[in-house]
Amino acid sequence: MTMNKDSGLGQITAVSSMATAIGVALLALRKRKDTDIPGEYLVHLDEETLQLLIALAAAVEGIKETVEGLDFGVQGFPPNCTSFVTFQVPVLALTPRQLPNFEIPEGFSLVVKSHPNNAVGTIMYVARSGPDVQNFASGWPLVVQESLGLAVTNSNAIWVSATVGSVLCCVVEQR
Repeated sequence: MTMNKDSGLGQITAVSSMATAIGVALLALRKRKDTDIPGEYLVHLDEETLQLLIALAAAVEGIKETVEGLDFGVQGFPPNCTSFVTFQVPVLALTPRQLPNFEIPEGFSLVVKSHPNNAVGTIMYVARSGPDVQNFASGWPLVVQESLGLAVTNSNAIWVSATVGSVLCCVVEQR
């Protein structure tokens, strides 16, 4: 049986409730046999309730198998990468430049940073296309030493430009 993640929480809650009921039933059965326990500690249930709890206890193995078979479709954190790539991109003043081709693993981001040796007052712009990066109103500005993480599938989806000749630093993890 496969369930989506929205109904999974309800299933887990239901199983937890049943497990509690089963525990109460087993405790009731045990206490029913112990005659030397003082009366205030004994649980008294009518026969119908006791039979219901016993039936729930008998079904616990089927519930366990159902819960173990649930697939919530949830992806955990991506595994650590084994290496990373760093590169620098020289950018001429007011000239759009596309970043080189590097694949970015799913769940990771490319980090771009305006080089610390860029001239004071330099503004680099990051955008998704050459025309966008030339329009300073649509590019994302980076001042010297400022960085930005971009969750793209390939670094060549990013374009960069600058007010004066500059260098953009990039790092991306690789598998």
